[in-house]
Amino acid sequence: MTARFASLSSPPIVYSVRFWNRKAVGAIITAAYGYPPLFVNDFSRALSLAQLNHAPLIGWSSRVTAEQAKRIQSHVEFYRIEDGFVRSVGLGAGLNGGASFVVDGTGIYYDASQPSDLEVLLQEQNLTPMEVARGEQLITALVSQNISKYNLKGSDKGLPNSAGKEAILVVGQVADDASVRSSLSQVLDCESSENINKDLLAHTRSVYPDACIVYKPHPDVVSGLRAGMLSESEVLNYADACLPQVDIMAAIDWCDRLETVSSLSGFEALLRGKQVTTYGSPFYAGWGLTQDHADLPRRGRERSLAELVYLALVEYSHYYHPHTQQVCTPEALIDYLAQQKKSVWVAVKTRVLTAVSWLGTQLGL
Repeated sequence: MTARFASLSSPPIVYSVRFWNRKAVGAIITAAYGYPPLFVNDFSRALSLAQLNHAPLIGWSSRVTAEQAKRIQSHVEFYRIEDGFVRSVGLGAGLNGGASFVVDGTGIYYDASQPSDLEVLLQEQNLTPMEVARGEQLITALVSQNISKYNLKGSDKGLPNSAGKEAILVVGQVADDASVRSSLSQVLDCESSENINKDLLAHTRSVYPDACIVYKPHPDVVSGLRAGMLSESEVLNYADACLPQVDIMAAIDWCDRLETVSSLSGFEALLRGKQVTTYGSPFYAGWGLTQDHADLPRRGRERSLAELVYLALVEYSHYYHPHTQQVCTPEALIDYLAQQKKSVWVAVKTRVLTAVSWLGTQLGL
């Protein structure tokens, strides 16, 4: 972003970023553009300001409709912003501010119906040995410090003894999430399924009739903040156990294979040496690292895991250090999150914010 907008003469307009993300997003965009952004929640006003000031418009990806995107692109330069892959301690839907974001001028990483900057990087960019080594070091840091996207504390209890059977973890997602609805699956109806999680479970059991299957629902769904809930009886029609409170890292360590539509948990399982099957089109699919069930014709290059990690976490992502309130490296944020995970105060704050968010959802706020 920096080189392209070195001569920018007015603040970029940022549309529909939630208040709990604004400090981090503001710091990242200020560092990249040289100007602090102007945050706007009304779409028409955001577009008018961008046109008037000849400024780029940066919109929260999942809140910009296809029609709005066309209107923006016909008038001003447009970028999508979204949570990064190593985000926080606590859920975004639980009002916890993010510390990692991606800004994409082509598409967005979770929507394979069109190219994204990350897809272009993965398809075209050659890496130096030092860059590959940095990717390997990031894998080591993430795994050794047990870092994930949300870093939620859970239990390792309840995981069954697979008794020599293949241990399969099925990861649920938010049923109406854009990353699900935009997936290009050849097996599941991601666009219009009533509940993609049930479809994924049923299909997994049909493919692996003798496996030991554990289902882990998405934490936003478990918290009552998003759609996609299945009753325990529905889950147990297909799985050996339903473990909503199990620690996702413990579940990944337990499994031999992870089955998902497009969850970031698939990426986190790859980091930990697990086999991964995708039924959608996540950014990490189509590069020779996963068993895929989607047609991804733009992705023909084989990549090593270290290359994938370097391009996704270093080249594509931006980071904010909540303590220094400055932009930082992924390594610095990983170390910070590892410390935050140990804090009792952070754990209490996370639970309180999630409860407040749930109450707001129930009240329609």
